Order: sequence, then C-alpha cells, then structure tokens
Amino acid sequence: MTTLTSEAPVVSPPITGDGRTSSSGARTSEQPILAVGDGAVIALRHRRVVELGALGVRGELDGDRLVSARDLSNSPWWIPASSVWSDVESDGRPEHPRSVGMATDRNYARAVLTGVSDRLGWEALQAYEHGEVLVPLDVADPSTQAVVYDGRLGHDVPTVLVIGERFIRWGAGATVASAYRRAMFGDRGTIDAERELADIALVLASARIDVGVVDLGTALMRRVGIARVSVQLLAR
Repeated sequence: MTTLTSEAPVVSPPITGDGRTSSSGARTSEQPILAVGDGAVIALRHRRVVELGALGVRGELDGDRLVSARDLSNSPWWIPASSVWSDVESDGRPEHPRSVGMATDRNYARAVLTGVSDRLGWEALQAYEHGEVLVPLDVADPSTQAVVYDGRLGHDVPTVLVIGERFIRWGAGATVASAYRRAMFGDRGTIDAERELADIALVLASARIDVGVVDLGTALMRRVGIARVSVQLLAR
C-alpha cells in the first residue's frame, strides 16, 4: 500500500548533457510528493542514496519514508526522505531541510551545479576532519595564503578543500581551476552551468553515482524564476 502525503511538485526543466540543517529556519510551504509504503510503482522507481559523510566508503542510505526526485535526464525516482530533511521522522510534514547539497539560484542548472559542488566538497571536509590524509594540490593563487587539498573520494570529479588560517572552503567543478574558483568565489563566474554540470555527471557516472534533484521551491519562488533544490547522490 502506498500513502501519498502531499501534492505532486511542479517538475523543473530537464538538464541534458552530519547532516547540517538549514539555518534559515524557513518553513517549506510547498513540498515534493512524499510516500510511505511498498507499492509496485514505488518498488520499480526506488533508489538508495549515498549517505551523508559516507562517500569515501560508499555507505548507502535507505528508508521507508520516501520523497520524489529527478535525475538529470528528468527520470523520476523515489529516494529516502531522511536524506533531504533532518526531521522527517517527526509527526507532520518535515520542515528542516539539510543544508548540505541545498542551493538556490535564478538559473536551475546553476543551482544544481552549486548543490553538487557543495556536497562533494563537504564530503572532503568530513574525511579530512576524521583523519583521512588528503593530497595537497599545486594551485597558484598569490592573493590567498592557504593549502588546497585534493578532495576526490571514490570519484574523479575535480574537488578541492581549501584551508586557510581563518577559513575553510570547498568546491567541485569540471576542472581543478573551476573547482577552486567555485570554492573561493561561488558560482557567479560560471558561464555555462549546464555544460559543466553534464561533464561532472558523466564523471560521477563512471563511479556508479548519479545526480538526483529534489525540488524544494515554493510556488512563489517558481513564479519569480527562482530554483531551490536539494541535490543527492544516487547510488547504482
């Protein structure tokens, strides 16, 4: 039996080619569709996700309460809702999305790219803080005094962890240069987010990981052209 607990979301346009929680405290007023049960449709489209903080060891997360997601080819999937919200097991609707992999932008592809970058870089930070030895990279930036580490964990997407005396930043990209730029300056300089996202997805696919997107935007945000997403790593 399958129980639906909210209305279906407006699907974002397809793209070709811990557990931190949101500090904003904002309530998600329109949510993606949630389901509880073991119906046939659920079973056919059910995917596990890579658990937060477990990318290096490929730890996977599953659960009975599921949320609708889309991969980058716009195919629908059901994934564990606990990967998206920290309070999914509480009574009522979950209200606290996890901030890891969450991004907001006026450009949908750039929002997803930002979410992927945050997730991969955050995983590198967790590994570093738990004692894993990361290899320093030779990244020339005379304006910044910091050590740049190779943050790739079980994949070959260029990922950096930048540790300075008073800051820690991280990012991922199609190249080390773009990963470093994203870590230090964000996505404002990204020219072709859709192409870079497709390149990153292709590399992740070789590690048997797909990018999943849960649309957390409200109806008002969609009307004014703002995308808010939670990016997840779908295990194969």
